[in-house]
Amino acid sequence: MEENKDYILWLTKWYPNVDDPQLGIFVRKHAELLASKHRVVVIYLCPNWNSSKPKVDYQKRGKLEEYIVYYRPFKRLMKVFNPYMYYRFQKEVYASLEGRPKHCFVNIGAKTGFLPYYHLRKEGISFSLIEHWSGFVNGKFNRKSGYKKRFYKRLVSKAQSIFVVSEYLKKGMEQQLKISGIQIVPNVIEDSVGLSSPSDQPTILVVGDLEDEVKNTSGVLRAFKHFVQIRNEYQLKIVGGGSSESDLKKLKEELGLENAVHFLGRLENEKTLQEIASCKFLVSNSNFETFGMVIAEALMAGKPVVSTKSGGPEEFLNTDNSILIEKQNEDALLQAMLQMHENYDQFDPKKISRSIHERFNRDKILNILEAEISSSST
Repeated sequence: MEENKDYILWLTKWYPNVDDPQLGIFVRKHAELLASKHRVVVIYLCPNWNSSKPKVDYQKRGKLEEYIVYYRPFKRLMKVFNPYMYYRFQKEVYASLEGRPKHCFVNIGAKTGFLPYYHLRKEGISFSLIEHWSGFVNGKFNRKSGYKKRFYKRLVSKAQSIFVVSEYLKKGMEQQLKISGIQIVPNVIEDSVGLSSPSDQPTILVVGDLEDEVKNTSGVLRAFKHFVQIRNEYQLKIVGGGSSESDLKKLKEELGLENAVHFLGRLENEKTLQEIASCKFLVSNSNFETFGMVIAEALMAGKPVVSTKSGGPEEFLNTDNSILIEKQNEDALLQAMLQMHENYDQFDPKKISRSIHERFNRDKILNILEAEISSSST
């Protein structure tokens, strides 16, 4: 009997890669969940300035197949050709695949949607959009060029359904695009480390892209300087990388925190989860979070959190699992960290973890995605 080659096509703008193993890990987790039941093919085009010519990395893990295309984008005046190059690479990888897509999921528009908008629709293949981007809540969408905004709106108009990962992002998109009917599909939260006690060295953990305009890690460093003067047994670990990394390391030196603050760089998700398991509590000082993946991962591991009111996380943070503060308030952050230290034993790790288990049930998430696939064939 001939094997069925049909598959779910998974297009994405962000995905873990050789340069950034943290990028879009939530996109991969959705794909992995769907691949527990279906053949899923991921196509991800990764800009790489070291690529003299396009290189395709292929990996197959069970029913999940990943095609990561490393390519060098054009610069300066030639940048106008980048969308055409992107679309061409999408089509080339797609043409090489065996079988036919049962459905296509576009993760983070807009250029990610070139293939389904211009090509797959002609073949009668439907697509859905899953959006994670914070640009709909921080004003960046409005600053996009007229062409990009128009194409995104056209992409949305042709999608079978629109999904986002939080009510916060849903409201932002509906306001910006003047649409309704957006659905929510939560991120997949792993329970791979279980509950564990903190290491002997009390550690505060920060995880995220080192983009200070969004994550405000500099505010954590300044607050931690005062915190460690009071509680000098603590250390601060920072997982992540980004354009602000060198400035943040300079700030660490200027604040005299050489021995108390440790930058761990970008880590694979498994190693990040290990750092979460060994920390005492997590701090998120973000200005915007459409979901707050690492916050949910910390809670799943039974770790309490100090977090700003940054949007998405407030949907699952409460007094039983966190201390919430206003954004851009380093005094409040300092007081919250001190309060977390003093009241740490009042947080119940089992209760914290159980609430996340119940809210982000894997079967419920899988059912949402499978229902969307079924709708495309009816």
